[in-house]
Amino acid sequence: MAATLRVPFATLGHESGSWSAALADLRQRGFGLVAMTPREPATDLEHFARQMKHSRLAMLFGTEGEGVSREAETAADYHVRIPIVDGVDSLNLAVASGIVLYRLRAPSAG
Repeated sequence: MAATLRVPFATLGHESGSWSAALADLRQRGFGLVAMTPREPATDLEHFARQMKHSRLAMLFGTEGEGVSREAETAADYHVRIPIVDGVDSLNLAVASGIVLYRLRAPSAG
């Protein structure tokens, strides 16, 4: 429960109601958009964490199995994957986001 008081979050919305416009607004506010996807040519999470250039990131997670939408992938500045064993095609959203947030936590992320 204590983590909910420490992890900053926001609801993404735009007056137009457009997902594309909301993502563009995030980028304009200085956020790097990161699509978490198993699809190639995504960068391994560990490599991304070491090479990360943005101090402000908006993580885009999709549904289990399907992943993020093509629209979100197209809008993203980075495409990152969590390496998993063969035969497993996706991770539960809570598990995936926990892994990513832990690895990208400040100050030791880079």
